[in-house]
Amino acid sequence: MRKKNVRTTITLRREHQVLLRTLAAKRGERGFSKIVAEALDYYFSHAPEVTKTLTELAQVRRGRSE
Repeated sequence: MRKKNVRTTITLRREHQVLLRTLAAKRGERGFSKIVAEALDYYFSHAPEVTKTLTELAQVRRGRSE
């Protein structure tokens, strides 16, 4: 099953937006959503304690706590 994407709004510092748009253009992409997703994947894969805590919190919010 393919995971669905969700649209959201985030606030970025101006310099981050400029860098993201520049990198996206260099890669031939119109927007920078893919770059942000890659950065989040990288962050979560290199911070297992953060991912574990966030997963546990998400389960509690969904009522799946044991």
